[in-house]
Amino acid sequence: MVVVAGIAGAIVGFAISVVFTEVIFPNNAEWPLAINAGLTALGALVGSSLARRWMGRSQVEPPLTG
Repeated sequence: MVVVAGIAGAIVGFAISVVFTEVIFPNNAEWPLAINAGLTALGALVGSSLARRWMGRSQVEPPLTG
């Protein structure tokens, strides 16, 4: 599940970077390549960390008896 979330996050990050570099700030410079790579990696990290957090919260703990 973490891998799938990381891939989904990478796709979303890449889509956002394309919107930024092609639509909002269009130019013919080389720096948008770094923005695309950076936001793709950031999206993968965010997606996988959210999946880990979600999986950690979904575990049911037994009630305390004592």
